Amino acid sequence: MKLYFFTENPSPRNSVMHFANPADEPADAIASFELQEGQSTLSIRYKLENGALVDAYPGKTDDQVVDEIRQAAEAEAAAKAAQLAAANA
Repeated sequence: MKLYFFTENPSPRNSVMHFANPADEPADAIASFELQEGQSTLSIRYKLENGALVDAYPGKTDDQVVDEIRQAAEAEAAAKAAQLAAANA
C-alpha cells in the first residue's frame, strides 16, 4: 500500500490517502510512501515530518489509535455543543 500526503499537517479526517489502483495515483501529492511488510495500513496513524513518514502513535495498536481519535472527536463535539448551548442561553 502506498500513502499520499497532500499537506504538511494532515488530520485524521483528511490529507492522507491510499489508492488501490496505481492508475488512480494523484499527481498533486506532496509526498508518498510505500508501506513495508509489517507496517500498519491504518493511514490515520501516520504524519509527514520534515519529509519523512512518521508513526504518530508509536507503541499503540490500530484499535487503540482509532479509539484515541474517536475519544478526541467526542470531546471536541461535546465542547462545541457546550459553547453553543452557552451562547444560546
